[in-house]
Amino acid sequence: MISILPLRIAAIYLMLCPLVSDRAIAQLASKSETAMWRLSWSDEFDGPLNERFWHHNLGPRKDSIRVRENAFTEDGHLILRTSKVDGDYQTGFVQTRRLSRLLVSQRYGYFEVRMKLNTAPGQWAAFWLMPKGAIHNKDGSGRDGAEIDIVEGFSSEPNSSVSQAIHFDGYGGPRQVSITHRHEMAGRVDNWHTYALRWCSGSYTWYVDGRETWSLKDPNAVSQVEQYLLLTSEVVLNASWAGLMDDGKLPADTLVDFVRVYEVPDLDKCQSATVPVQKQN
Repeated sequence: MISILPLRIAAIYLMLCPLVSDRAIAQLASKSETAMWRLSWSDEFDGPLNERFWHHNLGPRKDSIRVRENAFTEDGHLILRTSKVDGDYQTGFVQTRRLSRLLVSQRYGYFEVRMKLNTAPGQWAAFWLMPKGAIHNKDGSGRDGAEIDIVEGFSSEPNSSVSQAIHFDGYGGPRQVSITHRHEMAGRVDNWHTYALRWCSGSYTWYVDGRETWSLKDPNAVSQVEQYLLLTSEVVLNASWAGLMDDGKLPADTLVDFVRVYEVPDLDKCQSATVPVQKQN
């Protein structure tokens, strides 16, 4: 005698199989999109500042002096400090370039930082990208390199917004093209947030906490060369966009939890690949 129970089980399986398969395919597709990004480099700042990758850019800049002591690691974070010592404002300024040598650089990808910006007036902190050279060329495009500001925290609006920008086609002169976007934050900028840039061959897209804030789709404006990373604090006196310096709020610290750089092997998927989203605490 043949039991009908296995036949019933088989029938139920056949009915459910398409549903299971569709769900599995959807999950695999989602994982595949995320997997398109490959972590190419990162720093979690779990020990002393790794000077194989980070270079202290020292000396006068704007209205402060960049000193080694004001960029250091502590409790798993990079600290960028602004202070005043013997009448001079001092700041921290590190980059993945040492003289003419690029220590960490990449063309295209997803660049992400997790930061807690300080809000003391008169100064600002930033995560940005720069090319090795050529940005001063006035050729009508940004293809030879650009200053890409992934985030700048200006204390003139300390609790509400951050700036994201691109500067190209000359630098510091009348031909320079500057496009700036000010993003209104859902929370205070001195809380932890992630700031990121998706850089593809024909576009830039900026993100805050995994959500797109704005984009620039103009292949003529987009850098086509490798660029290095900078984490900086700076001081500018008597500038409305920086706010008026208040020495009583110094020293002031910006904290960096991590920097992560991803690449996408298939550049045709750069714009469509799901961005890596980090959990916020």
